[in-house]
Amino acid sequence: MYQVVELYGDCEPWWFTDDWQDDTVQVETFETYTQALVFFQDRCKQYEQNYPEIRYEGETMAAFWKEGEERWCEECGDYIQQYHSLAVVQDGQIFGNLSTLNLEEFLPQKAHCQFDQGFRRA
Repeated sequence: MYQVVELYGDCEPWWFTDDWQDDTVQVETFETYTQALVFFQDRCKQYEQNYPEIRYEGETMAAFWKEGEERWCEECGDYIQQYHSLAVVQDGQIFGNLSTLNLEEFLPQKAHCQFDQGFRRA
């Protein structure tokens, strides 16, 4: 089974911090990858209409945001950007091979507390 997971939080979907599933706001389940991908693409089009900042990673992950959509982080004493994200997963697990992804490209100039806690590659 394949799922399209919608997330809202301070990490884009490709970070997959240990608690990434805590940011889940909705999950849609599909029998086939093609069905999941079509739904993912449709949802991306909807987000594109409302969020000027967009980043895709492959064909199965996307993040959408507006500058200034932030929350206060007690741990780091700063405001951190919030992201609306979509990811295709298989049986609730990270889908695809992200081993070639250069995560350093995604580091914000001022990393927030989630990064201090560590991240793992998919």
